[in-house]
Amino acid sequence: MGITVSSAPTMDYGSLVRLSMDADALSKIVLEEDRAGFSLGVLAARGVAGATLAASDAHKTAAQRLFSLSGASADPRQKVYEVDHLIASPNTIDDPANKIETSTVAAIEMNCARSYLEALSGSKHTSRATLAWLADAATAHVWHAFELGYPLFDAALLEQDAD
Repeated sequence: MGITVSSAPTMDYGSLVRLSMDADALSKIVLEEDRAGFSLGVLAARGVAGATLAASDAHKTAAQRLFSLSGASADPRQKVYEVDHLIASPNTIDDPANKIETSTVAAIEMNCARSYLEALSGSKHTSRATLAWLADAATAHVWHAFELGYPLFDAALLEQDAD
């Protein structure tokens, strides 16, 4: 990704003033950021390593900021999500995208990154500046997933087709 160990990417959602892309595509990111925030909050309350209330709040803040910029008429955030899978597998889980076992917290971050990439591929009207910002945000999530123990090989990064 062209990032050195000393330059872990961070995102400043507060400085973001405009995103130029389809509201439906951006709403998918909003939903995943909110879900990640909720999931990390549940895991932090259970004392799971790597899950913090600060990370939960950061995801929820990102969801709020991105929704405010989306122009969507309906808020996609659900605020409460199903927790059965988190309770059953708080420490490790099979990543739903590729069925590879990883840290549950790392899988949450990686799936959040994937939502950015999926939204980019699904948006028909994305400005160059928005594309660059969203790519940076996805990179920051991927980086954090790696820090949390997400596997570092190609097959782990790519979503597998269901057969």
